[in-house]
Amino acid sequence: MFERIILPIDKSNKSINTAKKAIELAKKLNVKLTAIYSINENVFTDTMTIHQAYVNKHYNSKKNSKQEKAHDFLNKIERFGNAKNVNVQTMLLEGSSEKRIVTEVNQNDLIIIGAKGTSAINRIFLSSLNEKLLHNAPSTVMIIRRSEDFWKY
Repeated sequence: MFERIILPIDKSNKSINTAKKAIELAKKLNVKLTAIYSINENVFTDTMTIHQAYVNKHYNSKKNSKQEKAHDFLNKIERFGNAKNVNVQTMLLEGSSEKRIVTEVNQNDLIIIGAKGTSAINRIFLSSLNEKLLHNAPSTVMIIRRSEDFWKY
């Protein structure tokens, strides 16, 4: 069936809830889980040219801060997995989230993503990683709805 579960995450509470459910499923399927946090470098460089001096001066500190927070979050997911005896591999990627995640996915993987609470109009105007994965991933994509009291750690 599935060889591994791929879990794209960010620092949101929705990601925590989705991770907990993905860990439970990985345990039941007896597969490893790969949690992927992607940092989009464009966040640091896509500014007006008038602010380029500021970007150059503060780029490394902002990038390092983002990486540190991402590692902390990935470690948290790994601890959740350890508590349930699930092998959780973590990856921190840099670049376009959707493209980098799709390149990491194999045909026999299951991608688990959390449902976003966006309206139809927001989906039209805002690019969504979930939408891109649904349409471009070479494997099965599962959407997890939020559950307020699924687990307590």
